[in-house]
Amino acid sequence: MYHARKLRTACCLTLTVALLLPSFAVAPPQAFAQQAQIVKLERIITIDDKGNARVEFSIKFPSTWSYNVVKKEFEQNMSGNMAVLLRMLGSGHHWGELSEVEGEFDDDTRSIVIGYGQKGIAKGESGTGWKVDFESDATLDLLSKHDEEFVFNTIENTDLGLAQLVVKLRLPKGASGAEYREQPSGIVYQLEPKAESALGRVKASYELEAKDAVMSALAKSYAQEEFSYFWTARQVFTNTGSRTLTNYRVRFRIAGFSSWSPWKGTERIVPGGTVVEPFYPVFDIDKVAAITGSRPVMLEMEMEYQRPDGTVVKESDTRRLELLARNDVIYSSMGSTEATGYYDHFDCGEVICASFVTSEDPVMQQFAGAIAQMLGGTQAGYTDEEAIKFLAGIQHFLAINNISYQSPPGLLVAGKLRQHVKYGRDVLRNRAGTCIDLAILYASACKAVGLKPFLVLVPGHCFMGVHLPSGKRLAVECTVLEQGGFVSAVKAGQKALAEAEQGLSIIVDINEMRDMGVQPLDLPQMSNTFLEDKGYTVELPEGLDQAEEEEDASPDSGVVGKWGFQGRVNGVMMIMAGVLQANGQFASIARITNNDGSMQEYADEGTYRIEGSVIVATGRDGTTMRRPFRLENDQLYITYNELNATVPFERMQ
Repeated sequence: MYHARKLRTACCLTLTVALLLPSFAVAPPQAFAQQAQIVKLERIITIDDKGNARVEFSIKFPSTWSYNVVKKEFEQNMSGNMAVLLRMLGSGHHWGELSEVEGEFDDDTRSIVIGYGQKGIAKGESGTGWKVDFESDATLDLLSKHDEEFVFNTIENTDLGLAQLVVKLRLPKGASGAEYREQPSGIVYQLEPKAESALGRVKASYELEAKDAVMSALAKSYAQEEFSYFWTARQVFTNTGSRTLTNYRVRFRIAGFSSWSPWKGTERIVPGGTVVEPFYPVFDIDKVAAITGSRPVMLEMEMEYQRPDGTVVKESDTRRLELLARNDVIYSSMGSTEATGYYDHFDCGEVICASFVTSEDPVMQQFAGAIAQMLGGTQAGYTDEEAIKFLAGIQHFLAINNISYQSPPGLLVAGKLRQHVKYGRDVLRNRAGTCIDLAILYASACKAVGLKPFLVLVPGHCFMGVHLPSGKRLAVECTVLEQGGFVSAVKAGQKALAEAEQGLSIIVDINEMRDMGVQPLDLPQMSNTFLEDKGYTVELPEGLDQAEEEEDASPDSGVVGKWGFQGRVNGVMMIMAGVLQANGQFASIARITNNDGSMQEYADEGTYRIEGSVIVATGRDGTTMRRPFRLENDQLYITYNELNATVPFERMQ
């Protein structure tokens, strides 16, 4: 399964072991659920004197089963292509320029080792300076610095389970003055350049690449550089001569719909050096929101650099793109030959879902208000009972007003799934919607009254759920539209959620996506009496307020998922992470940094059960522990009697 907490990038230092095992169809999901163990990861990055790097990435699997799953999938469905496997393991799926990918499986150690080149990791600054930028949200801890090598460490919560990652960054021979800087995060160093002949050749080449289409619905998200796979264009500029070039910079725009991007580049490009600059357009939102049909647009690029004799070279180029209408989406950012498996084909799914949830749309405010009025008022964001009553009210409102489920239209364009998706207002206007349309309508109304909705994408289907005020989860099958069918809708939703947790799924927490910067378009103004104008009926049937008491509508315990904590406990710095799976399996890891700087690490796995407000866990050595807990505001508070402390864990999705 895949949870959308943040859209990570596979940069030169961070790592996401993204979606690997669950996306492979060679073993049942139940088998993966039984393998809650620790994954060992290492990345060694060796930078040369041109700013390019050779990277060696290794992963040691926790079991023969998990190793064999990956190897079989590689042999059967990847045609032995290590570049595809590397991207599946969390590298290469972004704007970086990779080359010479090669690797091998080691059956004796249950490991994969992959080597590849990555261009332009370090950029030349003024004089003899260089810098290596880290991702802004990188969570690496510096363990040591020795001569020209930095060693970092972190704990990652991946869909393979808990993972320990070690990153070794090796600077070019002769580098000096190296420093690790936290703000902005990265490493700077000095390196004396090689002597150059004044008679040397001056030459450069560039390649401008662009996506085939951009989505109007995601116009506010394209500007977020943290969403690395949303690059719209990139330029790969290489100094192919034998003299250093200076003051290189490039900028882009989409004519008529975005302004010029800021100039980006580097002060020096030595012979053989490469700079890769991506483009994340800042759209004119009003113009983009106003278009009702897809149309061709022109991407424009301007570039300049300085030759050794002081001559400034200026060049420009263009590419043709398609700007999609606001209801049209393409679920994958990759080309048809790149995408392998469900998660590749839906790697834009989480941002798409969050961008269509429009809780601030006046029409959705009217809709939520009508439900509240029908119920005689509601405080859905305060108690589970009121929240469930509100959900039942949505289901009843749609049923009595003859909202219909319709089969999802969609078509493949250049090997990608393209679909017309409706905003909540569109469903109400047309009185019909697909599964994803209805889920979006539900989620928009829920968020409008202070609930915390999430959407679940599984192969061929979408449904929604909410984090109730208690922290428990309640899922609803939104296509159950008959009157009095709320209990059936919840029963089907809870069953689908349990299955999704163990299989292929993308779970999109709308509040978390908002925190990441995913916002919907500002839709055109509509009538303040939209529902009345459309002839909608508001009536409350007898007994609706008892829906929450039905046994089939009761939610799960809410503790299933991935949880993490970083902070001080009794004055000691601790990083703790754990996975509580729906099948009763758990895995946990903790790293303790003592006041004297020494570190201790602990890891365990086993089974657990819930007894009232206590988690009863049995570890690998047979020891049983009883941990009192409570859920509050989507935080899991666990009491450790031996520490005389209660630790607040946050959900790591």
